[in-house]
Amino acid sequence: MIARHFLKVPGVSRLLSRIPAMPAGVRVEYDLWNDPAYGYGVQSGARLAKTLGLPRITVMEWGIVQGDRTVQLERIAPVVSSHFGVDIDSAAFDTGKGLPPPVDYRDCPHVWDEGFYTTDIERVRSKVRSVQLNFGDVGSNIGDFLARPDTAPVGFVACNLDYYSLASTALEALAAAPPEKRLPRIVILFDDMVYPERACHNEWTGELRAMNEFNASHEHMKVAPLRWLRWMRSSPGPWHEMVHVLHDFSHPQYNVLVTPEGYRHRQM
Repeated sequence: MIARHFLKVPGVSRLLSRIPAMPAGVRVEYDLWNDPAYGYGVQSGARLAKTLGLPRITVMEWGIVQGDRTVQLERIAPVVSSHFGVDIDSAAFDTGKGLPPPVDYRDCPHVWDEGFYTTDIERVRSKVRSVQLNFGDVGSNIGDFLARPDTAPVGFVACNLDYYSLASTALEALAAAPPEKRLPRIVILFDDMVYPERACHNEWTGELRAMNEFNASHEHMKVAPLRWLRWMRSSPGPWHEMVHVLHDFSHPQYNVLVTPEGYRHRQM
């Protein structure tokens, strides 16, 4: 409780985030990453992989724009990797040409339009070192990437695709991969379901519609919000509303016990 109040003092969180030796767990618990949502997602994937005995995972970003958050992903991954002893590969996907023409009202053309968020590819390449950058058709590139024999299971996805059509295609590409290419539960950050206010996000458009249609078409695979996350965190934040989990109920490892304190419950 004292820590929560201390971190609300202006400038404290920013100062603490600059401490190089700050443990990954502390950074995530108190939102001390410059991008706390990415920090939470990467750590969630690495923690689950370690519990399941998997040596390596892939974290993905769908939608690069100018690469600012891609840089954050690149900074977060090695720190979390070292903390959990799990290797982390990072991959990012984008059209490279900005948004395509909207399909119809489902893509929220009252908010976004063709050519929005055009990527300066050379500028992004100059900023990013270890993240594998993939430009072109997002759905096809994700599918091709997951089809590679050396691709590790996906443990976290940041979906910054804006459109219903792009998000739907990307989700289907992830679902089409064999189970060994996914963790049984994958944290997915849907960035475009809160802001901007004028979008009036609803279940019939945008990423929310993409999720609902995905759930309706997959019997053993569902995307669901991580409910009440803001009340389980040290400090509630708007990004908590964006955190969802892809549940693969038929995954061979879905029912593996991941409760480290399980022995305590057996003694009760």
